[in-house]
Amino acid sequence: MSLSAILQSLIGQHVGPQTEELSRLTCPTCGIKYMEFRAEGRLGCPADYTAFRVGLEPILKRVHRASRHIGKRPKRRGQLDQREDLLVLRQRLRKAVETEAYEEAAALRDLIRQKETSDEPG
Repeated sequence: MSLSAILQSLIGQHVGPQTEELSRLTCPTCGIKYMEFRAEGRLGCPADYTAFRVGLEPILKRVHRASRHIGKRPKRRGQLDQREDLLVLRQRLRKAVETEAYEEAAALRDLIRQKETSDEPG
């Protein structure tokens, strides 16, 4: 089955009673008609989500189990955030030493050590 056929199947199941109303919808931004979307299985622009909301919501809920995109976060993202934090702290430490703010530098040094030891495995 092609993607277009799958979308046709999903669209047909969820918008049967509203077909006449939906067939009159046109996106004010890109000019695509709802029936073109049905035939092609592709939207024309981001504004189509608003223009065709009545017909798209049931499809999105069925396919994604939600009508609002939440997004995903890579599993390794936490490690990347930690590395970025350490980089910023090291830059601040370097600047504190250059400006002879030794108390701030010592506090930053201790914080960096704490973060590095809590990041170590096992």
